[in-house]
Amino acid sequence: MDVQGAFDAVLRRRLLQRMAQQGWPRELLQLIDSFLTERRAQVRLEGTTTAAHQMQCGTPQGSPLSPILFLLYLAELLWQNSELRFGYADDLNIWRATHSLDNNATLLRQDIQSILRWGKINKVAFAPEKLEMIHLTRKRHNEAPAVVVSEDLTVHPVTAPAGQEPALRWLGVHFDRRLTWRPHVSTRAKKARAVAQHIRSLGKTRDGPPADALRKAVTTCVVPSLLYGTEAWYGGRTQPARHTGRSGEVSSRLGWHVGTVEKVLTMAARGVLPVFRTTPIATLYQDAGLPSAMVALEEAKIRFATRLQVVDEKHPLASRIAPPMITRGRGAGTRQRSKIKIQRLGALLPAVNRPTLAIPHYSEGCGTDPTEGVDKKSAVQAFKKWWRSQPSTDLYVFSDGSERNLDNSRQVGYGFIVYQANKQLAINQLR
Repeated sequence: MDVQGAFDAVLRRRLLQRMAQQGWPRELLQLIDSFLTERRAQVRLEGTTTAAHQMQCGTPQGSPLSPILFLLYLAELLWQNSELRFGYADDLNIWRATHSLDNNATLLRQDIQSILRWGKINKVAFAPEKLEMIHLTRKRHNEAPAVVVSEDLTVHPVTAPAGQEPALRWLGVHFDRRLTWRPHVSTRAKKARAVAQHIRSLGKTRDGPPADALRKAVTTCVVPSLLYGTEAWYGGRTQPARHTGRSGEVSSRLGWHVGTVEKVLTMAARGVLPVFRTTPIATLYQDAGLPSAMVALEEAKIRFATRLQVVDEKHPLASRIAPPMITRGRGAGTRQRSKIKIQRLGALLPAVNRPTLAIPHYSEGCGTDPTEGVDKKSAVQAFKKWWRSQPSTDLYVFSDGSERNLDNSRQVGYGFIVYQANKQLAINQLR
């Protein structure tokens, strides 16, 4: 589900009311109130500019604060059922899981009706033409019941041309009915292949950009596009056996996926270097300075495993890493074995202390100017006057430190000096 005119749908007073209910401080509410009050907009086309028009609602497009305010405005809808609803920006996703597709359709109809009622009350419109749905099941039948929300609104499952598998696109990832991820890999490979072909057309045997520039174009434009969404489908070439009676690793059946990625990377590598068709693939990758498909996918896997270890403890991924506990029977009190990709990748690297979002610590008065606006000459005279007035029984220690480069190495030094009764008692410097 997609919110229609997302930023334009925010009502100022209702936003402030919700932020107050969420516990935001009064000073921040006053700032937001001032930010959204008496805003004006103008339209400019070439040399013509319209008169200023006062905005009655909404948040300004382009401001970094607007997406945050919209999320706070829409938070009430997601919190009504945080387990079955989640969203990103103005895209809302709802799901249901039962043993019957018809039951799923019935529950989804009730959920959509509830969301539409909330939107009507809160003046938030949803774009009916952007409603999409897909049934996820391992069964091989083609049953796909539609969701009849009302007489005027029916949500049909996504379809595809003959010979292609239907897939629903959300945040750039294509979900097919059986989660084979073939439509997603095919789509990403098609986009990356078009870029690789363009790069290959630039490089010639005798003319064209240098190889390092073409390699940089491949690593910047082709590889990220090709591997987008890899975290969803690649967890390694093997996986633990699904059945409890079997032990060890079994194939994850990703040969076609890896082969598709390999073909695009090979084409991109041939665009970097003008080589013969008979050049061995391993030599081609080595000379072009590009990773093979397996190396690139394994790197993406390690990168995602690292991210799982360092995300905030309240991140949605953090709560899904540890397998559930065995509550009864044999092995009670221990955790189940890892069954899904995120659990396996969460245990791939050693656990580390997660970073915390803490308020920065500042010493009292550190934000003020220590000179208080006094010039250097006046400050010296004031210090000498203060120095002469100090008792002779006190000790005064002055210290300083500095850093400089000597012989291409960093040298850090410090020194101190001790006074009593205006007489020097000790002095030293170390590094």
